[in-house]
Amino acid sequence: MKKFTLLLSFIACVAMVSAQNLVQNGSFEAWTGNVPNNWTMLTGGSGATAATNIVLNGTTSCKVAPTATTNWSQSTITVVPGKTYELSISYYIASGDGTDARLWCNFKNSTAFFTEQELVDTGLYPKLRGPGNANSSGANYFPDEKGAWKTYTTSFIAPANAVNFDFQFRTYNGATVYWDKLSLTSSTPTITVNPTTPLSGFTYAVGEGPSAEQSFTVEGADLTNDIIITPPTNYEISETTGTGFTSSAITLAQSAGAVASTTIYIRLKENLAVGEYNNETITISSTGATDETVICNGEVTTTTGLVNTSADKTIKTTEYYNLQGTQIAEPIQGQTCIKKVTFENGSVETSKVVVKK
Repeated sequence: MKKFTLLLSFIACVAMVSAQNLVQNGSFEAWTGNVPNNWTMLTGGSGATAATNIVLNGTTSCKVAPTATTNWSQSTITVVPGKTYELSISYYIASGDGTDARLWCNFKNSTAFFTEQELVDTGLYPKLRGPGNANSSGANYFPDEKGAWKTYTTSFIAPANAVNFDFQFRTYNGATVYWDKLSLTSSTPTITVNPTTPLSGFTYAVGEGPSAEQSFTVEGADLTNDIIITPPTNYEISETTGTGFTSSAITLAQSAGAVASTTIYIRLKENLAVGEYNNETITISSTGATDETVICNGEVTTTTGLVNTSADKTIKTTEYYNLQGTQIAEPIQGQTCIKKVTFENGSVETSKVVVKK
């Protein structure tokens, strides 16, 4: 039983981490006079009260007992078109005539609220107003179930051109309604990088850079902004193999909260001094997501055994070997190999080389 309880607690913690409530002060714990912080009263004039006797979550709820229809709104919640959101609102109808409380939400584009027809065209009107209304002429309210907390939940995909969500609830003249535990959630933005182990072996002989390239992949889900990939000081990155390398950050644009798996190429810069270039970090970031990193390890080596092609040391044969000692037909561009030169006089010289691209 104890193990089962611990498992449930763990699952609950995971759920809390993965879902971020975008509504500020959704449980009405913070107030300034008769105004809950982060909320604006759009119509009506009787305000609200921080109630402590009928509460669902925390220590206070929002009691509204208006003398005229009263709307409370939070209209600056940022949403991403194409992303899925979960809406939840809890209410307690203490008294009224059955036409007491409604949900009355909307979206905003970059300049204004959606018009009535624009909201109808999204197909989300029945979920966000009433609920259950097809347009503003609808007569649906929250069910007339007095004396108990009730919760309405729904999910929706934010429509094109939506920039903000207006979370709005309405209480009607003559009713007394308590509101609590309002939320709008979406999954936490995540970035996935593969491989997660360090990339090593970026090597070239001094004067022969850059190194051969390696690669990793990046993808994102539930994003609210683009992914930014920032290279470290001595490395450069590109979205294209063999070309387009830069020391500046690369931006991967998100669409509907996602970035498809994208290959990023990385190499050690040319013209570096002899030495090791280890534990240099590529940072992959996006707003709200945990940064991911790729560690790079590399080295610029000295050039040894330079070939003398004077008359007394005429080259007879030139052979190439990989770093494991196996002979190869030709060196591969950008990769380190061993060059063995045999001269007519019988002498042999070897050197570690990198064939420059």
